[in-house]
Amino acid sequence: MSGGKREELKVKRGGSKIKSSKALTLIELLVTMAIILMLAGITYTVAMKAIKKGEHVEEVSDTRQGNIGTLIDKIESGEGYDGLPPRLQEGRFGESE
Repeated sequence: MSGGKREELKVKRGGSKIKSSKALTLIELLVTMAIILMLAGITYTVAMKAIKKGEHVEEVSDTRQGNIGTLIDKIESGEGYDGLPPRLQEGRFGESE
């Protein structure tokens, strides 16, 4: 490669001369596309699993917060809750016995 010009190499295969260049062949392009599509498919499935897991965690958190709110409302209204320690049934949340 002299003078900044691209020279084509001549390779002898089976007695004939073949010119090779630095361009991608169709096979190379298809293999590259296949690899990219496989990686995209893997990424998509992992992302969908993460989204579903996030939705499940959000549902559990909402349910838990709702249950805690209902419990606090019962305690504050005087209805009480038999499963709590006495200091919580009396409404003393931050105080020690």
